[in-house]
Amino acid sequence: MQIQWSIIWSVNLLCRLVTLTVFFVPLGMFLPVAYFWSTFREYWWRCAIWLVQRSGPTFIKLGQWASTRRDIFSKEFCDRMSILHTKTTFRQWNLSQFALDDLFGDRRWQKFIVSVQSDPVGSGCIAQVYKGVVDVHKFEEITGIDVPFAKSRYLTVAIKVAKEGVRERIAIDLSILRAAVRLVQIVLPGLMYVDPVSCLNQFEEVLKLQVDLRNEARALKRFSNNFDPVKTGVRFPQVLCYSRDVIIETHETGIYINRLVTDEHLMKEKSAVKKKVALIGARTLLKMIFVDNFVHGDLHPGNILVRFIVGHFLLRHF
Repeated sequence: MQIQWSIIWSVNLLCRLVTLTVFFVPLGMFLPVAYFWSTFREYWWRCAIWLVQRSGPTFIKLGQWASTRRDIFSKEFCDRMSILHTKTTFRQWNLSQFALDDLFGDRRWQKFIVSVQSDPVGSGCIAQVYKGVVDVHKFEEITGIDVPFAKSRYLTVAIKVAKEGVRERIAIDLSILRAAVRLVQIVLPGLMYVDPVSCLNQFEEVLKLQVDLRNEARALKRFSNNFDPVKTGVRFPQVLCYSRDVIIETHETGIYINRLVTDEHLMKEKSAVKKKVALIGARTLLKMIFVDNFVHGDLHPGNILVRFIVGHFLLRHF
């Protein structure tokens, strides 16, 4: 059995390596052309984003991180890659229902989930989010879970479902990246001071925590207890229930915080709002560090919404 598993793993690893080579080697070959030919550059970037979106969770997560490092990468690079925070490949709802079947039993969830939009409202590297409506009375009756924060019988929710096969894809990609990093260390021994292997190991630990949605659900509950929306101006989604592959939480509305930076109209018209958001953000981070000793570890722009009506921003996961 162990030998059979090793053979399957090796075949999958080889197929994945071939796929990534086919994806990115031609892209790298045409990079000089895109650099010197502005007309071709737009097509090159479209192709690059398309390839990253289809390269799986590991490379999407790397792209998300890179898009936030404006101190390292160019403005064009960061602006282009920022789309990865909210738009990746996705599946329609009928292909993601397996997670609810595993959580509640075969089709029991259909008794209290009134409706679900077919297309996700957000899709990240590890999971995708669907907007739905829950009948709170039937939910409490069937599951035995109280929903004290529901103000009416029907509650708009976000259903976050882990992408099928995401854990296996990450494991294979990390094996390839680890081999590549060690090869680069041999070719460029000066990198030993940066210790890229250690950095990759830390990246792996973060991904392992994120692919188990139970960790995120527990963190959201703790953040909700730590932050009073009225006093702090910060709101976290309220969790109804969760499992390893799914979270059902309240649906929060707003605009992504990076629009305050990239949207020229908002930059001019909402300068006062930007200052207020910056102040709230600084207070929030300091509270996490010095008061709660519990810090949000994935504060990329796709997880922060700004709601102008009530003058606060919300942290929300995809």
